[in-house]
Amino acid sequence: MGIALLVYFMFFKPVGIALFVVEIIWFIALPVYGELQTWWQRRGDIKQQQRAFLSFSLLATILILLFLPLQSGVRIPAVVMAGKQAQYYAPVVAQIKKLRVRPGSVVKAGDVLMQLSSPAYDEAQLRARLRLALVEKRLDRGGANLHERDLRMVLEGEKNALQGELAGLVDKVAELTLRAGFDGVVSEVPDELHVGMWVNQDLRLLHLVAPDEGFIAHGLAYETDVDRLAVGNKGVFISENAKPEKLDVRVEKIGFEGRGAASGRGAASGQGGGAGRELVYLSTRNGGAISMDQGRNGKNRSAQALYRVLFQVQPGEKQRWLHEQRGTIVVSAQAQSVVGRFFRHAVSVILREAGL
Repeated sequence: MGIALLVYFMFFKPVGIALFVVEIIWFIALPVYGELQTWWQRRGDIKQQQRAFLSFSLLATILILLFLPLQSGVRIPAVVMAGKQAQYYAPVVAQIKKLRVRPGSVVKAGDVLMQLSSPAYDEAQLRARLRLALVEKRLDRGGANLHERDLRMVLEGEKNALQGELAGLVDKVAELTLRAGFDGVVSEVPDELHVGMWVNQDLRLLHLVAPDEGFIAHGLAYETDVDRLAVGNKGVFISENAKPEKLDVRVEKIGFEGRGAASGRGAASGQGGGAGRELVYLSTRNGGAISMDQGRNGKNRSAQALYRVLFQVQPGEKQRWLHEQRGTIVVSAQAQSVVGRFFRHAVSVILREAGL
């Protein structure tokens, strides 16, 4: 086996895999086959030995256990979160003018959560208003000057452009008022936030959840397990809390893509906004079970092939969690044998390393 691995790593992938297979066949498979042939030729002598029956019975039992599909459960690292949530960011570099909520605050749709101000927007509005006033003044003079009568169409166009610019600036200023998009509870406000503080677009200012709207769970299934799952499979989520809690869940989607709608700039909300953040919560760097490294683009990526699995927490499960809860989901799935699992994993590795 050591020689096979050495050959694999010494050559480029396609040749390395081919030589790896040759080494396995030549040094492992063929000697085992030759030994089995010898046993078959000497079967008469072996039958006469007293311990032969016991040895072969034990071997047969082990082989049966290895090939029997006894593993019916799949364990999937997962994180449970509110199905409806929103994260709030500053649309531009701005200063906190008013902070009206704190963690645990109950809000209604439309309530003001935070008021920001941007001197850049204020200055742009002032400049646009002054220019608009100048244009309107020139238009009001009407026919006082022949040259200005000729330029009236130009001035009208400039006036319309300035009015459009002002309307756009008003909309941008309105985005500086962060409002609740739905009834819910503020789950997170950074401790360092205070009135007068400057913030940028990368700092999450607020996190709003609607715990009464139900919960979902985002899980990451290994490539060797995903084929055993099916939409509708039921399972149990076991939290990592000091006092573990259990929730009944159901598989909703398998291998889905997307980052979710509840993330972005300003007030963003939607269903299942946690999609795409699973690696952050479930990585070993944060105490989770998924090994990660950094890609060339600086983004986190898993060391193994993973598939997203979306679970729906059953309606009867009432929780008031305001923060994400990490844990493990044990899903009832298609039974699989030890040999079958090993074969799936081996094929997965070979295909991945071959770039197929």
